[in-house]
Amino acid sequence: GQIVIKSVSNAVSSYLAVTNILRLHDEYLWGIGEVPSSWPPAALEAQAITARTYALTKLSRVRTECDCQIYSTTVDQNFVGYSKEIERIYGIKWKEAVNRTFVDENSALVIIFEGKPINAFYSSSSGGSTQDVKDVWGSSFAYLQGVPDPWSLDPKINPRYANWERQVSQKDMATAFGLDSVKSFRVDSRSKTESALLITAF
Repeated sequence: GQIVIKSVSNAVSSYLAVTNILRLHDEYLWGIGEVPSSWPPAALEAQAITARTYALTKLSRVRTECDCQIYSTTVDQNFVGYSKEIERIYGIKWKEAVNRTFVDENSALVIIFEGKPINAFYSSSSGGSTQDVKDVWGSSFAYLQGVPDPWSLDPKINPRYANWERQVSQKDMATAFGLDSVKSFRVDSRSKTESALLITAF
């Protein structure tokens, strides 16, 4: 690939935007660090296909703030670069998995719907069920419907996030709801998977 450094100025600040120009189907995917390279081959191949599909949907627009099409963070996909390829023992396994998703030297596997790459959103944990996309972002896609995900609740498979707690300060709660203080709140509506859709604080 290539590294391009460009000066960017806007109404707020001036900075240097560093852009890594890569071939999407191999160089970029080789550096994706979304899952451990020690995972089973089929899981790695599924991740490679999903990551490729996600990236393809981003190519039509250049973001002026970074002079790029895809961020290297989890805003888009976690890109760790060459360090992924040279991981001890398992780095080569990830690279081989990506390469196995090629059909031939000129084409590779992607997920399509009605002839176009899908918006291939994914996450590490779902709390037991994924959500209909319209309940998350408001837009509706026929292929992004909520489905059960019992593996997210299995501590053996997902030890970090099968069960978790998070404390939120009074100040942060008040700020989130635009109030001076929050004494209590209630869940007024839920999705079909029991996730909160509307919360009222008082």
